[in-house]
Amino acid sequence: MPSPENPGCFAVRRLNPFLGVAEVVDIGFARAVSIDGTTWQIQIHAEPPASKWGSSERNPPGKRFLRFGHWTETDGLVRTPINPELDIKELVRICNILLEVLGTCANNIPFNLEDTVELWLLDSNKLPVALLASVVREDLSRNIKVDKWWATMPAERGFHSPALEKKGYPNTANKGSRGHANCIEKQLMDLASGYQWFIRSRNGDGRMLVNDSSTPDDQPVLKRESFPEFTVRDCWENEDITAVIGDWIQWSAPRLLTLQDLDDSTRDSLEHAARPNAMLVDETFRLYPRVINDDLIESARVEAGIRRCTDT
Repeated sequence: MPSPENPGCFAVRRLNPFLGVAEVVDIGFARAVSIDGTTWQIQIHAEPPASKWGSSERNPPGKRFLRFGHWTETDGLVRTPINPELDIKELVRICNILLEVLGTCANNIPFNLEDTVELWLLDSNKLPVALLASVVREDLSRNIKVDKWWATMPAERGFHSPALEKKGYPNTANKGSRGHANCIEKQLMDLASGYQWFIRSRNGDGRMLVNDSSTPDDQPVLKRESFPEFTVRDCWENEDITAVIGDWIQWSAPRLLTLQDLDDSTRDSLEHAARPNAMLVDETFRLYPRVINDDLIESARVEAGIRRCTDT
């Protein structure tokens, strides 16, 4: 159990769609979460006041993590408006304990990924195709319900696939639809054939999580090579699908660079693919485990800074 003396410092992937990673500093009764390594959302474990309508099935009574504010090293804590029925003095006391721990731990990002219980979309051969969800403990998997793989957020209109356009699929995202994102999602889901939870080991192998009486040693294991490193399979027998997924990987490169098991050659390729998206590189670079081309990433950050000044 994490505590102020022994905080849990870890990272999890942001799914589904894949949006990078989130850094977490957990002291048990409070936690701080950051998706860029700069701004930390402060969450305190407390029981919210019962509404006059009582609790619902969606929000049953009991403690949950409540947003207390956000903190940055430059601006300090900015509090969120709090229900006056809560014990504000106690929440402030807890927040101060968390901030003291955060001030030390935040310097050590990115933390190790610990969401090793993974839900994968499978193909007809029962091999992983796309990562749908991940959690840090096996028991948390029971509450996860996912019915499809998403290439982008529903409101995102920026994804464009040259491969799809070459095949005659116009990108209608600027006309209110999700354009190429809808196409790539449909193509991948048409090839899918079921779902499966896996528990990944330190060497990358994945043991199937089976809800029966078998012991862990009896459950099937897939080798690390069976799991796509980009969270979605990038090599298919169908060249058209391979090309479209390749476009998604190029577009997602600034976020994919937050993954921790990429080899140097792959990371080098992604850094060059990410360079045109300077703003997103600048938002995520603090969470890159390492950088191969320092000058390339720095030039993206400089461009992002100039563009922000110009926009203001």
